[in-house]
Amino acid sequence: MEILYTPKQINLPTIISVGTFDGVHRGHRFVIEYANELAKRYQYTNMIITFDPHPRFVLAKEIQAHFLLTTLEEKLEILSRIPVDIVYIQKFTKEFSELTPEEFIKILKENFNMKALVMGYDHSFGVNRSGSYEDIKALSYKYNFFLHKFQPFVDDGVFISSTKIRNLLIKGFVSEANKLLGYNYFIKGRVIEGSKIGRKLGFPTANIGEVADEKIIPGSGVYIIRAFVEDEQYRGIMNIGFRPTFQYSHNNIYLEAHLFDFNNNIYNKSIKIEFLLKIRDEIKFDNVEDLIQQIYKDRELALRFFDRNT
Repeated sequence: MEILYTPKQINLPTIISVGTFDGVHRGHRFVIEYANELAKRYQYTNMIITFDPHPRFVLAKEIQAHFLLTTLEEKLEILSRIPVDIVYIQKFTKEFSELTPEEFIKILKENFNMKALVMGYDHSFGVNRSGSYEDIKALSYKYNFFLHKFQPFVDDGVFISSTKIRNLLIKGFVSEANKLLGYNYFIKGRVIEGSKIGRKLGFPTANIGEVADEKIIPGSGVYIIRAFVEDEQYRGIMNIGFRPTFQYSHNNIYLEAHLFDFNNNIYNKSIKIEFLLKIRDEIKFDNVEDLIQQIYKDRELALRFFDRNT
């Protein structure tokens, strides 16, 4: 897969899919794989155009932290595992957003030798999203390219969209979100030094910091997780929340992972956390002993989960 940050003349005609592709979920991959089949049939180059930053960060009146399913780096990593020839990353600016639909189509034709364009069911091009399917269809005759429009991707009666997945994660429904994504939702960060409360309780934890500001953090609660550190994989549980038993403040949210059968020093190391299942909400316990007993129960529940799913 070739990654472009500036336009490049492409010899073979291209079939182009345009979108933010946040999460590269199953609906996105259905469209991309369909485009790839057309590319093979007609000897096109299968090309994706995506945006950085996400248009919402440029156009929204208020910038929302913890909004995206994937950072640009993560999006490219996932795209590299599916059949795509070229990904062009269009820098999204206020000026770019003010292009008319025809100006945008001319860029695709002149810069990338576009012969076919794929549109999602709710996609539009140009200033104020003014370029509807009918507008682009008219331009396809003028500029001589094929236009393909996809209806919403539905699986088992469930409509798949990045918005739906975001809402599921915020509510803590990670297993449901994973089904729509087609992979386990994850965050990446660095292990930082904490207050060592978990170690004092007999359950040492890796405190996760430096998570990308734009990434969604699942809602507060206790989760069954899989962790990856330096090519090693570990099972565990993670608490996301405010430590109400010890302190309570909505200003600081803590991400604390207890990895099973693991007691190495991994401070300052990169870590990836995959979320598998939420097992309970965060609770304020009356005393530390009750908390310890609950963690034992959480751990046993997680071990049974892994026994059933390995």
